[in-house]
Amino acid sequence: MEQNPPLPFYDTSGPYTDPDARIDLTRGLPRLRETWIDDRQHTKELIGPSSRYARLREDDLLALLQRFPSIPRALNGKNITQMHYAQRPACLILRMQ
Repeated sequence: MEQNPPLPFYDTSGPYTDPDARIDLTRGLPRLRETWIDDRQHTKELIGPSSRYARLREDDLLALLQRFPSIPRALNGKNITQMHYAQRPACLILRMQ
């Protein structure tokens, strides 16, 4: 049997594998980057659901426990994904603010 060197890898499992994490599936993950994104003014908080389907489900008691709290939505022409910001050089991100 041949001994192989350790293989480093990036753990993408997030908080779900942390034994000390308090997970509440009805609330979703903590908004760790909320302030950072708010500072860029690329989002708006929705007053209510934006789709017809979601508006029809608002009074559905069976779906009540399956709803997540409202989250900010990107403004038209803006992209707020982690990948979008990661691909931007720091000088562009500062200029966009």
